[in-house]
Amino acid sequence: MERFKEYILKSKKLSELYDVRWKLHIGEKIERKHYNKLKIGLINVPCGGYGDVIKCIKIFTYLKKWYPGINVQILSSSKQKFRNLGIKAPIIDIKHKTAGDDPECNKFKDLKLSNN
Repeated sequence: MERFKEYILKSKKLSELYDVRWKLHIGEKIERKHYNKLKIGLINVPCGGYGDVIKCIKIFTYLKKWYPGINVQILSSSKQKFRNLGIKAPIIDIKHKTAGDDPECNKFKDLKLSNN
């Protein structure tokens, strides 16, 4: 894992990160030890409809399937849309910094976590 960190910090372009695994000669199979402490937060701020929510659910599902035991959390300004689509996983609420503003189509810089 330390070699991963070193390579990432030395990379100057995003495109260099795609080959990290191969350049470090890790075997064909990713093992649980490579991701057991990994935590991922999927930030979702839907903009008019359910397309963004569905895409987030797909990514969430893929990550949970491909990397069993991984800690993936969804952070969203439209928690109810996830519930409407049957997602029961805990969703962290994101609110607009100014009370009363519409939670849809906001920039990330204008949002804050509700309880944390």
